[in-house]
Amino acid sequence: MHIMTNSFHRTTGKKYLQKWAFAIRFSLLAFALFLPAALYAQLRINEVSQGASGSKEYVELVVVGTRTCSDSCADLRGWIIDDNNGWLGAGSGQGIATGCSRFASDANWSCVPYGSIILIYNDGDPNPAITQPDDPTDSDHDHVYILPASSAYFERHTSSPVSPSMVNYVYPATGFINGGDWSTLSLNNNGDAFIVTSPSDLSQAYHSFGYGNLTNFAAADIFLATSGSAKVYYLADDQYNNVASWVAGSAPAEETPGLPNTPANATWINAMLAPVNGTVNTDIYDCVTNGHSYFFNDQNLTVAGLYKDTLATVAGCDSIITLHLNVTFPASHDSTITSCSTVIYMGNPYSSTTDIHDTLHSYQGCDSIYNTVHIVIGGANPVMVSDTLTGCGHVTYNSVDYTTTTFIGDTLQTVAGCDSVFQSIYIIVYPVQAANISDTVTGCRGLVINDHVYDTTTITSDTLFSVHGCDSVYRNLAVIILPADTVTITPADTAICPRNSVKLKASGAPQLTWLGFTAPDSLTVTPGSTTTYYIVGTSLNGCTDTAAATVTVEDFVLTLSASPDTLVLTDDVFTLITSGNFPYDVLLWYPQYIFPRQHVYAQQLVADETRKYTVIAQSQAAGCKDTAAITVRVSEDPYSLMPNAFTPNGDGLNDYIFPVSTKPFTVEKFIIFNRWGNQVYDYATGDKKGWDGNYKGVPAAQAVYAYYLIVNFANGKSVSRKGNITLLRSWQ
Repeated sequence: MHIMTNSFHRTTGKKYLQKWAFAIRFSLLAFALFLPAALYAQLRINEVSQGASGSKEYVELVVVGTRTCSDSCADLRGWIIDDNNGWLGAGSGQGIATGCSRFASDANWSCVPYGSIILIYNDGDPNPAITQPDDPTDSDHDHVYILPASSAYFERHTSSPVSPSMVNYVYPATGFINGGDWSTLSLNNNGDAFIVTSPSDLSQAYHSFGYGNLTNFAAADIFLATSGSAKVYYLADDQYNNVASWVAGSAPAEETPGLPNTPANATWINAMLAPVNGTVNTDIYDCVTNGHSYFFNDQNLTVAGLYKDTLATVAGCDSIITLHLNVTFPASHDSTITSCSTVIYMGNPYSSTTDIHDTLHSYQGCDSIYNTVHIVIGGANPVMVSDTLTGCGHVTYNSVDYTTTTFIGDTLQTVAGCDSVFQSIYIIVYPVQAANISDTVTGCRGLVINDHVYDTTTITSDTLFSVHGCDSVYRNLAVIILPADTVTITPADTAICPRNSVKLKASGAPQLTWLGFTAPDSLTVTPGSTTTYYIVGTSLNGCTDTAAATVTVEDFVLTLSASPDTLVLTDDVFTLITSGNFPYDVLLWYPQYIFPRQHVYAQQLVADETRKYTVIAQSQAAGCKDTAAITVRVSEDPYSLMPNAFTPNGDGLNDYIFPVSTKPFTVEKFIIFNRWGNQVYDYATGDKKGWDGNYKGVPAAQAVYAYYLIVNFANGKSVSRKGNITLLRSWQ
């Protein structure tokens, strides 16, 4: 077994050394890009849109910074994005959506180049102005990141902040879960904000934009008083903290998602993407094992010393590399470790004999000592084995018969003398003291003994055991089954009418007892409601039987109704319908001459005159009778619609003129004219209660007026009328 403690090896060969030189260049560039990013990271709001309708919202951010040889990107991991959280207005109605989102701790956000645009949109209602495909990693290298709010590249907090909040609210550092959600960012049309917060200070906004009815708008970096409905707010140049540089535009006409907003805005963003020039000095401290070479600056080096090379990075910054080379001379070492159990070497456990070849390295990673360790394991780890054996009277173990409780202990060892097994055996012997008994059990009709049902007399044997399972009692059991008389009640179940009586007679046993009564075998009852009666019969041998009879009291109620109504028109067809609370039969209909079918449950008639109808029925079980009656009125002239006069004097009586009828109707047309042909009222545009006697806002004169009317009745009949009405006034 060979264990390497350092995975970096020096070797000869130009191909490997060229790769190493490239790695040096890449490492220098990464060092220049990553080291100061967190110190100068800036994330500014560039555009916020409410969309033309619905929730087609998005926000556009710009990563701001000045590129140098040691600083060209920002680490956005942990930066929080949110709508108003209470800082710009803490009460209700201030647009505070529950929760917030932040950039996930993902390498995708560890170094976002200055000048990059990040577009985040509501994927629950996508804005059609976003025509570019999602690109959360800038895979096309156009420095534009496009991703939905629900992306796994975000994290969300579902419970903080909440509304109402506080003007001194502080974001939580923990409690975030994977994946974002636009519901934590959603914008209110009346007033809201968008806030960017650095993880280095969770108590204040790094950049904030607010609009509308915010009560603490002075706390915003930028505030526009216009509401957000169908609005897009965008930066017109590079002055992101100057309110004069911000425009409240119309959506979708002025939306530019994923693009600069104006030529001046584009100049600012593109300037941050321009490369820079400079010099970075780097020292490399490394070593090579004696007999091997180190490839550097197109040379194979074998002698310790200082060597220099100048490289140009992709960012245009020259890198001067100074190599401090050391040459090491490794030594060899052998050792042996023995044990009866596991050996821990270099943090690893070894439970069997093995050889370990280990190479120790100098602090610069070069071979220093070739170490061989021989691990010898003399025996296995000892095992504890415990067991318990039980028996009734005796226990046999390893061919030895034990009649009393005892303990056996033993230790087994390997040939090397190492303990292998610690063995403990507990032997428990329970005494057997069985006894013989005889017993008799008696039951009526049947017995259940040991889950077995006995319905005839018999003799059986049984063995009882102690709690340890040893024989305790040998029992001979005589099972005697006694017959029991069967009790009956006549009638078993019956029905009666209210306040009627019924006689119940019991039989079948020499002794009969009614539960709740002192009567003999017969019992006359008059229950007020349905009742069940019980009797117990006792045989001469003492066995009992119980019978029950239920007396149902039928309080029969008959109902008679008319459909569609008890008020009908002449020649209308209507139906009389009976119903009852128990099954019943119809006996008679009155007047009899109208009803040739006397025993049906419903009758259909043609209305000719107002009349009272009566029906008699009885319940089927008990024969209880009941009578029901109904009067159906017949209207002689339901189409007499218009009164001939009205008095609009404000006394609450006849103040309006409007058609009336005994049947339901709807007005299709109703207009009134004065004697000169001027229309003074139209139902289509006027008061639906009718004409109140006013014309052009003043009381009309007492006079005769003409009307024209069309109404439609519920039965489908349409009636038109025209005539005169009189307006009467009694002036005080």
